[in-house]
Amino acid sequence: VQWTPAEVVDLGFVTHYAVYAAEASNGSQQEHLGSVPKGTNELLLASVSLHDYLPYLLVYVENPHGRSAKAVFAMYQDLGWTSSTVTQTATFTSTTSTSGPLLGVTEVSYFDTHSQAYVLEGVVRWSPPAQTSRITEYTVLMAFDEQNSYGTLLKGKDGKSSIPVGVNQVQLYDGSPRQTADPAFPANWLLVFAHTSSGRQTASDAGKTPLYDD
Repeated sequence: VQWTPAEVVDLGFVTHYAVYAAEASNGSQQEHLGSVPKGTNELLLASVSLHDYLPYLLVYVENPHGRSAKAVFAMYQDLGWTSSTVTQTATFTSTTSTSGPLLGVTEVSYFDTHSQAYVLEGVVRWSPPAQTSRITEYTVLMAFDEQNSYGTLLKGKDGKSSIPVGVNQVQLYDGSPRQTADPAFPANWLLVFAHTSSGRQTASDAGKTPLYDD
């Protein structure tokens, strides 16, 4: 079985490829055929016996945290089914990558410089994670608790809420009201989220700091 990693795949977190036979392309009724380390793009199947109800071959990418949620796949055919030994070669082009959990920013800090209560002004700063290749942007929210309950986006002085990778601070828009999405729940926390092409990380992984309105 052979495959070709796509050029757009971030292989930074990949350690192995795993090959399975399955009942369907979604990976149901799987049977593991073998694994190879990253850099090896084929798996030799020597006299492997498979059931005829497992007509799909799937290739996943793996790392110590687990394997990718999706696999690339191809349907094989054992001509005539005179024996169940697979001798065909399938070629895969992968557009799916895997990675460990997206690490959040650390050392989030904020010092309020506005003299009025319940009004925010100042700079939110943070330290980026060691690996930022998957991150597309950062956003800062204020929320009732560490779980981002009733969270609302904060904007910078430029009026934008999206902070590009490589910029690890934001000057808050002057006069930003300290208020969550529900006024009954005060804004007690600042959270800094990292985003990827798949969306925003969970609140548990986000960087955070208690919000003090000095």
